[in-house]
Amino acid sequence: YFRKLKLINEAEYAIKPGDSKKYKISELSDEKDIKAFNTTYKSDIRTKACDTIRVLLPAATLTNVGIFGNGRYFQGLLTALYSHELTEMQDLAVAAHVELNKVIPKFVKRACRDNYLVNTERNMNELTEKLLAEIQPKESKDVVMLNTSPYYFNDLVAQMLYKYSQHPLAQLREFVCSLSVEKKREIVKTYLGERRNRRDRPGRALEFGYPFAFDLIGDFGIYRDLHRERMKTQERQDLTTRLGRFIPGEIEEMGWKDKVIGVFERSESLYEKLLVDYPKEAQYVVLFGHKIRWCQGANLREELHELELRTIPQGHPSYRKLCQKMHDEIRHNYPLIGDVLKFVDHNDYYWSRAESEAKQRIKERVLEENLKHER
Repeated sequence: YFRKLKLINEAEYAIKPGDSKKYKISELSDEKDIKAFNTTYKSDIRTKACDTIRVLLPAATLTNVGIFGNGRYFQGLLTALYSHELTEMQDLAVAAHVELNKVIPKFVKRACRDNYLVNTERNMNELTEKLLAEIQPKESKDVVMLNTSPYYFNDLVAQMLYKYSQHPLAQLREFVCSLSVEKKREIVKTYLGERRNRRDRPGRALEFGYPFAFDLIGDFGIYRDLHRERMKTQERQDLTTRLGRFIPGEIEEMGWKDKVIGVFERSESLYEKLLVDYPKEAQYVVLFGHKIRWCQGANLREELHELELRTIPQGHPSYRKLCQKMHDEIRHNYPLIGDVLKFVDHNDYYWSRAESEAKQRIKERVLEENLKHER
């Protein structure tokens, strides 16, 4: 489909070192230039296809992840994994602990299952479910910017409920405002749990209060791309199939819409069956194209970094649109500082990877030439 949209004879790439001109394959005669062109074209088409069809990947798809940190970080990581309710997380803790004991045994010797985390997580799940049992989540826009409020305590309590619910943050704010003081105190007490010492750290809700707070809805693929940004507090709700799905328009144009909808429907049916007795495990069958809700808080410096980086031409179209909406919200709410983020790109690029693939061919050729000269 994409090869027909972009015929190889009509494609143009700047693949010559030191030459910014874009060439068609018919204009090339050098064997290396032709090889670089063909490689770029193949990668350009392949990345477009993968970016489009990734909506069908399940959340259970395995991913290679590399992490690094100091001893305190790894002790905290192991404790969190040991305390997780999913057995596969606990198995990861055991395997990682074995490896870490080979190099930093003293730093991770206290890592173990933390009853404080386990009990607090269970109690907050039960209380949130009880409180919101009769309240249906409202419809919400994909990007909602929550203005900093003088009612900090109510906002803080709403943030405590957020992780354990399926409701928009703005709706939880309204709900908390309607509660009695005693009920609010119960939520806070449950969230804080029974702390034994200063090492029993409550959750991320206590980080609430950033000047830029967004409640976001996007497909799981977008979340996986954006959640890696540093210098901000993030909290996601459990993956679900109930917030809808995103299917790229190209799939319908290819004539595959019915087949793809069938895949989504099988995922959604299995999710509902698992949700009854295995609510956490049910997340594995959610597809990348299913929408999820998460919130993030950040300062202006981090928003500058994130929104300017994630709107570059080669970024995935889905998260580029979400970041553009976030920038629009900042400019609307803070017109005097919105233009600080002057490198946020609001243009659309259908063949978003073409230029970066061509630059990669140039880098490869320059490296190859340098290696020849060194020999």
